[in-house]
This record gives sequence, C-alpha cells and structure tokens, in this order.
Amino acid sequence: MKLPVVFPALITLLLASTSFAETRLQPSAEGHLIRGKAPVSTQISAMAFYSPAFTFNKKLDASVCKFAEDRMSPAGHDRTLVIKAQRQEDGSYAVKVPTAGQRGACPYVLTSVYLDLNDAKVSQNLSLSTEKEIQQTRDALSDVTELDPVTPFEQVKTIYCEFESEFEIGLCHVGDGLPEMSYKISDTATGYILDVKDESQRPAREF
Repeated sequence: MKLPVVFPALITLLLASTSFAETRLQPSAEGHLIRGKAPVSTQISAMAFYSPAFTFNKKLDASVCKFAEDRMSPAGHDRTLVIKAQRQEDGSYAVKVPTAGQRGACPYVLTSVYLDLNDAKVSQNLSLSTEKEIQQTRDALSDVTELDPVTPFEQVKTIYCEFESEFEIGLCHVGDGLPEMSYKISDTATGYILDVKDESQRPAREF
C-alpha cells in the first residue's frame, strides 16, 4: 500500500506561514531635484534611504509602523529606493529624490542619499545627509565629541573627475581636495545644481 505524499503540501504550508507580503514604500511627489551637466558616458543614480518618521519625532504613533516582514529583514523597518537619472543628449541630467513616503499607515522620511557617478575609470559616491539625520547624530555624540560642521551640498556646484586618468582608477575633486565624507541637504524639497566635468577643466589653484 502506498503512503500518501504529504511532504510537498506540508512544505508549502510552512513556507506560506513564514513568508509575509511586502508592504512597499510609496514615495511622495515632492522631492529634491539634483540636476546639471555631465559627460554622456557617465552613469548617474541615487540610492535614497528612508526611516519611519517617528524615528525623529517621538510624538508620532510608532504602532502603525509594525510590519511582520520587518522581523526577518536585515534592514529592519528602514527602506531604500534606487533612482536613475534622466539623461539628455546634450549631457544634462536630473535626479528627483522623494523627501518622504508612506508605507501602509506609517509615514516615512528621507534620511540620506548616496549619489553615484560611474564611468569607465571613475566610480565616485557622494554622501548626502539630511539636516535631521545630522542633528540626531550630533545629539547622540554630544557627550562624547563635538562634530565639525557639515558643508551644505549647494556649495559644491561642480565636481571634477579624472575620466582620462593614466591610472586604472580616476579620482574626483571638489574645490582643492577630495570630496568630503558627507554633505548636508535640506529636510524639505530643494533644488541642487551639480555639474560633472573633466579634471582638465578644473581651475588652476591659487597659491
């Protein structure tokens, strides 16, 4: 007598009981607009990071931000969006980064952005932190150390990269040095200009 085959059905039942539908983050229409000109060959994208709004405002209801699938996620309740730049034939580009979002009944806010510039020899990442993220870090470390001021991103304006470097990897420069560890962006939707130029167009240093 053949025994009934129950294992596949049992496995399916177990998988169904341990997997949860993902509650996706719905980005807001408002956002930072980063635009400028760059070599047509340069790929530009942004990786934006979001956290529940109660992370920065303890008066908000945190109970609406409990999602079963987050217990199994390495990122917890934080979420990420990858946004590719819109490019034009003349080299202009634009990246719109939503400043907020909604996940179910839970409001989310932008915390930071990685702006990526990639070409044959150049791979540059600019870290952009929101005002509230910077302030939260300052508050957390206030008893330990005093952090240096963070340069506003709007002061950068132009980044110069070694697209034709004689070496395997080309560096990028802002002003007279390498890009800083992080730049400050506003908590509210703001327009930013960043032109990406070849190192040969970099103004001569004044001594």
